[in-house]
Amino acid sequence: MQKVLFKSLFKIKKTIGQVELVTAKLNLSRDTLNSVIDSLLQNLTNGVVLIASIIEGRAQLTLRVNPSLCEKINAKEIMQELSKLIQGGGGGNAKNAQASGKNPQGFDHAFSQIITYIQSRV
Repeated sequence: MQKVLFKSLFKIKKTIGQVELVTAKLNLSRDTLNSVIDSLLQNLTNGVVLIASIIEGRAQLTLRVNPSLCEKINAKEIMQELSKLIQGGGGGNAKNAQASGKNPQGFDHAFSQIITYIQSRV
């Protein structure tokens, strides 16, 4: 299942300048979600991955940034803004951030906001 999911996500990546962005809504266990994200980042040269999910009844955003991009694209900085869209809070570091909230209706807006953020940085 993970291989099929990985392939389908890899196909829908968006390229913004030199940045390869993958966004998706997935309802997976945390371990499976982290494994899929890790696989994606290993196969993206300049990757950013934002996954929205509902875990234990809460809206979750998970963001990972390839370390080579962290000077321009900071996961923690982005997540502080995106977490507001799901009426929650989050944290992390420059390459890995998460947020939890109560409004999954904010997922689509989060996806459009990350595109705008990346466009302003590259």
